Amino acid sequence: LGQQQTRSKTFRPVGGREEGNSYRLPRTPTLTESEASSPAQNNMSLTHSSIQRIYGMSGSSDDQSFVPTVQLLSCKRIANKSGGGDERYKVILSDGTHFCSGMCATQLNHLVHAGVLAQDAVIRVTEFIVNVMGSGQRICIVLGAESAGPNPGCRIGSPNDITKGGGAGAGGPAPVQPKPQPMYAGAGANPYGGGGNGGGGMYGGGGGGHRPPAAASSGPTVRTAPGGQPITPISGLNMYSNRWVIRAKVVSKSGVRTWSNAKGEGQLFSMEILDSAGTDVKCTFFKEAVDKFYNFIEEDRVYTFSGGRLKVANMQYNKCKSQFEITFDQNSTIELDQGGGDDIRASYDFVKVADVERSQPNDYIDILGVVKAVGEPATIVSKKSGKELTKCELTVEDDSGAEITLTMWGDTANKARERF
Repeated sequence: LGQQQTRSKTFRPVGGREEGNSYRLPRTPTLTESEASSPAQNNMSLTHSSIQRIYGMSGSSDDQSFVPTVQLLSCKRIANKSGGGDERYKVILSDGTHFCSGMCATQLNHLVHAGVLAQDAVIRVTEFIVNVMGSGQRICIVLGAESAGPNPGCRIGSPNDITKGGGAGAGGPAPVQPKPQPMYAGAGANPYGGGGNGGGGMYGGGGGGHRPPAAASSGPTVRTAPGGQPITPISGLNMYSNRWVIRAKVVSKSGVRTWSNAKGEGQLFSMEILDSAGTDVKCTFFKEAVDKFYNFIEEDRVYTFSGGRLKVANMQYNKCKSQFEITFDQNSTIELDQGGGDDIRASYDFVKVADVERSQPNDYIDILGVVKAVGEPATIVSKKSGKELTKCELTVEDDSGAEITLTMWGDTANKARERF
């Protein structure tokens, strides 16, 4: 009843006091661990020493069988001073003996709204990573969670702060974290205000079928960059850490495009990169970064990338698996990988040409066929922008006996007759 009342301004909980537009409930009683382990409270049993273990891990990928049951002592929304972006929630996780600070990934916001993630709730943490802040504080980022039973409405046990209890983790000392990479808050603001067309759409580019966005995951770290920093898989990128280096092959690269609007003018290009785990991500370069990196980056070559800025992908214009996009500026670091890219191969989900008509408009698909004819490049004037655009039409047929017209745009169209 108390929980229901705190969500409404119509009711005043008995014994509560008013604070602004909300009410603060009196301090709730605690439930001891012995009481929590009784038959009546079995569904609220917490995983023993789980906070100490979490504190010594880099993430759930260290031991995928480890799915701890913990209690949320607090779940509070963080004020966003800029007024935009997704809601973010700070949590405190407890195992009845220790507690630690954490954050909920934005993909779990619906669980907060549904009341699954709330004060005193008991949950199973199905996926997490541990980030180290500049101060050295370790933060558990909850990427996946589910309810472990009814909310007891009170604190279980008498947990102490893990940072004051010497808990470096049951498995030994905390893992060494790489030195933070610089981030540039003002860099890479997209003058289009959206995702852009990347390597596909009107401006041509590489293949690769549309995949649902992959959930953020810490993923395995199996290699190191030339400087000794661990390689982060693309699937392990998240908004809460900028200390990453990814190793990936450039599978497609657009031409340089110019833009001009009320905010100014400049140039940009985009590309899609793929790592050895089969996850791809879209990357965009603006202004000075175009001059620095465009001629250096080549398709089908492998590089290490760091110092980029993440944002949530605009899936209307993005066919990559990653749920993020990366913006690189002139201060980012991109180095050619000398090891080759034999371990990085694109995967496809081919659709027969005869079955293309079953796809929905704006779907991304892969086809494998023979180019029967290449038309002459033609120039048209865009009704939207008034600019001239170059296009070229190809006729493609596969072993289903059907053929289809494929339109190339921009630089790809100009080179179509030579290439195809």
